[in-house]
Amino acid sequence: MKDTTSVNITIDDTKCTKCGLCVQDCVQGVFRKAEDKIEAHRPGFCSLCGHCIAVCPADAVHHSGMDKAQIRHIAPLPEDAAAVYRDTVQLRRSVRQYKDKSVPKEIIEELLNVARYSPSSHNSQNVRYTVITDRKIIRVASASIISKLLKLFEFVQRPWVKSFLDIFKNTTIAKTIDSFLGNSDFYKAQVQAGRDMIFHDAPALILLHAKPVALAGGNCFIAATNIANYATALGLGTCFVGLLTESIRFDRTLKQKLGIPKKEKLFVCLACGYPKYNFQNSAARKPLKIKWI
Repeated sequence: MKDTTSVNITIDDTKCTKCGLCVQDCVQGVFRKAEDKIEAHRPGFCSLCGHCIAVCPADAVHHSGMDKAQIRHIAPLPEDAAAVYRDTVQLRRSVRQYKDKSVPKEIIEELLNVARYSPSSHNSQNVRYTVITDRKIIRVASASIISKLLKLFEFVQRPWVKSFLDIFKNTTIAKTIDSFLGNSDFYKAQVQAGRDMIFHDAPALILLHAKPVALAGGNCFIAATNIANYATALGLGTCFVGLLTESIRFDRTLKQKLGIPKKEKLFVCLACGYPKYNFQNSAARKPLKIKWI
């Protein structure tokens, strides 16, 4: 929990309508209705969620822990907002073919600024970002992962390894290895032809990392999903690259090369760039499974 012992929260009595929405919405019990006014009697328990300011219809809450310059009034969403968001989600694809065109720094910053508003456990806001636009670093990281993958392909082809894996043939990991092996000739041919099969020649990588505390991974994935969807709305493409997050667990030098802080864990890697072509249709998905209780 954040240290909020020095937070100062006051209510402007000349503006307050005494509607009590701040009292009702605050799950930390910071506010109370006392006689004929609303007061913040437990500011030290504030989690800095900002709900009190967002819900107040009279702009009567003054909060020293909130940057007023960042707060803006947002009009009710347009009638077609739900349909636009639905189409954005359904049109988003994992893009693996990018134009040879850099993404401007200000657009990446816009993506990450939107991601800042993603929910996080106890409003910890503990997601950190590293953006890599140096093509040389991206190529070196890709080559490192590919090299290890090719060695893995050779290793698992050995008879005794195959026999060992047969024992676990019905497990998820064994099935994943089989899927790679079954298509290994294609991967090798693509790599030999110079294709980047890891980051897909994307001009930028967005890495989401955090200190490995409870729910940090979930916070990173929520933020990454918002980045991916907003990128689609901006005409960009993204791809979650799980091979990097897995590889980095076993390669400290790779983590160092990518500039990830020593005490933090990489949870998500997003390749990002302008798609070579546009997708026209949504994709089919497995049937929806719901258990109603």
